[in-house]
Amino acid sequence: MKKLMIILSLFSAFIIITCSAYGANRDIGNMGGSNPPVRDADRDGYIYVKYGGDDCNDLNPAIHPNAVEICGNGIDEDCSGTDLPCDYDSDNDGYDAIPYGDDCNDNDPAVNPGADEICGNDIDENCDGTIEQCPQEGDVVVNSVFPSSLVHDQTFTMTGSGFGNREIAPESFFETWDWGVNESFVDIDDSPWSVSSGNPPGSRDAERFSNEDLRNGHGLNARSIRPDRITGSQINDITWRSGLNVRPGDKVYMSTFIWSTYGGAQQYGPDCPQQWKIWGPLNHGNPASLTPPGMRVGWNAAGGPNDVPPLGAPFVGVQHECGDGSDSITSYGWGIQPEERTWWQIEFEYQVATARYANDGYLRVWFNGQLAGEGPTQSWCTDEQNNNVIANGYVYDGTLLRNYIQWQPTSCVDLETRTDIMRFDDIVFQKGTWARVVLGNAATWDSCTIRDYQTILGWSENSITVKLNQGAYEAGQTAWLYVINNDGIPSSGYPVTIGQ
Repeated sequence: MKKLMIILSLFSAFIIITCSAYGANRDIGNMGGSNPPVRDADRDGYIYVKYGGDDCNDLNPAIHPNAVEICGNGIDEDCSGTDLPCDYDSDNDGYDAIPYGDDCNDNDPAVNPGADEICGNDIDENCDGTIEQCPQEGDVVVNSVFPSSLVHDQTFTMTGSGFGNREIAPESFFETWDWGVNESFVDIDDSPWSVSSGNPPGSRDAERFSNEDLRNGHGLNARSIRPDRITGSQINDITWRSGLNVRPGDKVYMSTFIWSTYGGAQQYGPDCPQQWKIWGPLNHGNPASLTPPGMRVGWNAAGGPNDVPPLGAPFVGVQHECGDGSDSITSYGWGIQPEERTWWQIEFEYQVATARYANDGYLRVWFNGQLAGEGPTQSWCTDEQNNNVIANGYVYDGTLLRNYIQWQPTSCVDLETRTDIMRFDDIVFQKGTWARVVLGNAATWDSCTIRDYQTILGWSENSITVKLNQGAYEAGQTAWLYVINNDGIPSSGYPVTIGQ
């Protein structure tokens, strides 16, 4: 009997302990219920909201009013009613830190992708991955272009630093030929150009305006000129413009685009033209002077002066046959033969030497934007040239566009009947300075293969007003503006969009 009483006492104690354990959180319901409701199913110590508690998810013990909220995971861990948005912007500058955003320093509100870069402080303020160095003396910097979407003939403003001065002579010109009538002659009454030839009048056609094989497809600036064929032993059309008066020490920039079907000596064989003269400054005011002393641009079947460039490639050269043993030759060639029936560009910066025999001139030459060479050069040495400088004050007084073949034996007679040999477009003669603005087709100066000259309306140290020459660029295309100062130093490219 005593043993039975002990067993019953132990059983009663078990019932009391069990009820105490569940009493706080469990509703045992009616004494006869078989499935009593559970108020804290996940046993996290918080009653489910259904039963008057504040645990919003009674199936996950990590979710309850006192849980640590994890931002940005779509889960309301602390039952506040919403997920906590993540804040990766510790410095409150409006930009999230990497890798959640693009703020490269989230401890400094002055560093973010929208910050202004400060040069020379070894800090990448705008998080572009580069540390900007301060411009050195002579550097050219473009800070802004307004507007940044441009259409042909639109006026826009460039601001920056290091532009320098631009004292351009009034004789300078930018000839686009867009004023001409297709297939009409260039030597019309109101033209600043004249036409001359070594053959009698009536034996040849003059240069004509042409809208064939245009450099662009948008129809703007839609003319070039085409020297026609002549009969006789030499193709000898000349279009020239006088009164340029290039004096000792003057700086000159010249540029033109050329289209041709003539590929040099390789095309016509070793017995064909030895030299094809196409363009260059003119001495002595004589339009019939087909070999002006000094500078010339052309091809040479023998490879150019001193066999530079190679056979059949174009070159720009300054050559002086002084006759007294002091001959001087400076020549830079492309090194390749231009592709036929495509437009290609010649540019050069030339500074005329200051005196006879002086070697303080300078020549820098590009073909399709690629530097062919640069270096010092003489500009004149013969008595004839020196007398011209003494009498008239200038070394060159004109520029010529020529379709001249120096030597044409009968084996090359087919050239006499050709009317599609050459076209010229966008002739630039800029005297007095090398400073200019061009529109290039690449983000770096050396990568450009097209550099379209722009019309300058105003120029100061920090601001330039320009009228857009759209050139070969199509609507929607990105191009890059470059400012080149009087020393020939280019800025970095500034991107603009060509508009409709």
